[in-house]
Amino acid sequence: MRIQVLFYFLACLFLFSISAEAQTVRVKYKKFVVPGQTEYGRWASSPAMKRQLREREEKMANSTAEYYTLYTNGRTSFFEYDTLIQRQKIDETDSWWRRMGEVKQNQAKDLRTGDITHRSPILPDSVCSSENFKSEYQWKASDGFKVFAGLPCQKVVHASEEGDSLIVWYTPEIPMSDGPEIYGGAPGLILAVEGKGFNYIAEEVEVGDFDIAMDPIPPSKCLEEKEFNEKMRTAAMKKFMQN
Repeated sequence: MRIQVLFYFLACLFLFSISAEAQTVRVKYKKFVVPGQTEYGRWASSPAMKRQLREREEKMANSTAEYYTLYTNGRTSFFEYDTLIQRQKIDETDSWWRRMGEVKQNQAKDLRTGDITHRSPILPDSVCSSENFKSEYQWKASDGFKVFAGLPCQKVVHASEEGDSLIVWYTPEIPMSDGPEIYGGAPGLILAVEGKGFNYIAEEVEVGDFDIAMDPIPPSKCLEEKEFNEKMRTAAMKKFMQN
C-alpha cells in the first residue's frame, strides 16, 4: 500500500510538471539482443553455420547494448540512435558493427495519425519511407505489473498474423501514445518492448525544454520501402568504401 501511494505521489508530480509547462519528455532506452529467438532460415545453410550464428548471438547478448533516445510532446516525436556499448569484441571482423551506427534509421512520428517517417543520416532529410503504427498494432490488455525508469507499467500484447506475440509495457502515468522506434498506440508511454530476438528498456525519463529535431513527413511524399532501402544500401556501401 505504501509503495502504491509513493507511485501515485510521484506520478502526480510528474504529470504536473508536464502540464504546467507543456514540455517535452525525453526517454533513454537500452536495446539488447535476446538469444535463441531468431529464425535464420536461408541465412543458415548448414547446422554448423546455424551453430556459429547462435554462438555469435550469445556473445552479443552478453557484451553489446545499443542506446537510443526518444523526444516526445504528445503530438509529434523523434527517435534516434545514440551510442553502442561493447564490452568485448564479438569476432575478429566485427568492426562493421560499430560503423552501422552511422547508417541506422531514425523515426519521426505524428501521434495523431499514427504515421511514422523513417530517415537515414546518410541520405537527405527529404528522402524517407513511411508506415503507420495505428494500422500495424492492435493492443490487448494483459495481466502484469513492472517498474521501468521508476514508473509503474502495465502490460499489453499484440499478436501478429504469423502467431508471434509482441509485449510492451506502458505507463499510464504519462498519457502519451508513443514509444521507441515504430511502437505506439498503447494507452500510455511505452517504456519497454519485448520483441522477437530483442528488448527495449527505458533507463531514464526526464521532462524538459528539449527540441524535437525532425518533424514527420506526410506519407504521400515518402518513397516505397523497397526504393528507400535500395537508396540507403547504395549510400552505405559508398560511404564504407570511402573509409
